Amino acid sequence: MLTDLKEAIPIIGSGFNRWLCKDIQVDDQKLSEKLQPLMSWWALLEKICRNEIICPSQELINQVKEGGSTIFAWESLIYEVMQQNKQKYKAMNRAEVYLCRQMSAFILEQQTEFLKHIKANEIALSRMKMLIDHFMKHTQNIISLNFDTIIPTFLELEAQYQFQKNMKDPTHYPITNIENKATQKVNPLTIRTPSSYFKMSKSDRVLNIWYPHGHISHPNSMIVGFHRYTMSANYTYQAFSQWKSEPDLEKNQNTWVAKAIDQPLLLLGVGLSQEEVDIWEFLHLRARNQARLDHKRPVIRLTCDEENAFDQAHWRSLSKGLNIYHLNLGKTWDDAWCQLFKILN
Repeated sequence: MLTDLKEAIPIIGSGFNRWLCKDIQVDDQKLSEKLQPLMSWWALLEKICRNEIICPSQELINQVKEGGSTIFAWESLIYEVMQQNKQKYKAMNRAEVYLCRQMSAFILEQQTEFLKHIKANEIALSRMKMLIDHFMKHTQNIISLNFDTIIPTFLELEAQYQFQKNMKDPTHYPITNIENKATQKVNPLTIRTPSSYFKMSKSDRVLNIWYPHGHISHPNSMIVGFHRYTMSANYTYQAFSQWKSEPDLEKNQNTWVAKAIDQPLLLLGVGLSQEEVDIWEFLHLRARNQARLDHKRPVIRLTCDEENAFDQAHWRSLSKGLNIYHLNLGKTWDDAWCQLFKILN
């Protein structure tokens, strides 16, 4: 299990951001609220609803405050935007694009503040650097379910990385490590959106960050609402089928599905609601594919004693047959993250 843990490809969610900044003290209430959307889908929806341009109904505001299905809340939001702007938006997808752009702008604002605080905090900074070094050395891949681009932006801001934007393809962000110029070894990093394919680097150390749910650099890539989740699940199955038919073909290897299908996985701060059908589809395809194998690569989920009853029941009911190992590393989330940090370090 220890070998699997160290070699596991991380799938990170909003809890990952919470852990990164847990030692950052923010006394300013307004600033504290600013950081919340990075860590909560509901906080982000609430912020969008407070936008005076949208003016949501009280019913929708209450729906967001009470929680529940994020997909239903998002679809309700699109409906209300359409109702208020019948002349401007002739189709639902146009209203959704507008909302995605609004959401992207909000997240980018929070991300800037978030990174500024990480850079000013030695503990948060050391966590980020250690994880990047570990994943670059052992896994070469990170799968992020967040919309933010905190990790690549962080690397862009670091002195030992050289940022070179590929102007021909705005979804391609190679980042080269120039820490050791004598050996000329490079550490290219690529942001990959759900439909993008790029040739892998042949250098010794590579880090690819995959965004199955899209990211703020390209608002229209962000997976929200019934239609986009359905399309994303379809993409997941197609990527699996292509890999399964010809696994040695290079273009079939260059998807997040192909990279993670036969590797141990580490779920870090991932809640995985029932609505995230694309990720559940991937986990079930992966389990079916491994059922015939003697050595099965586990899905390891970080947990602790203080995990709430709802989340425990959620994972018990949905993770059967998926070879998920619930790794309890302490009484509190702080204990669990600290122990994981020590193991990976």
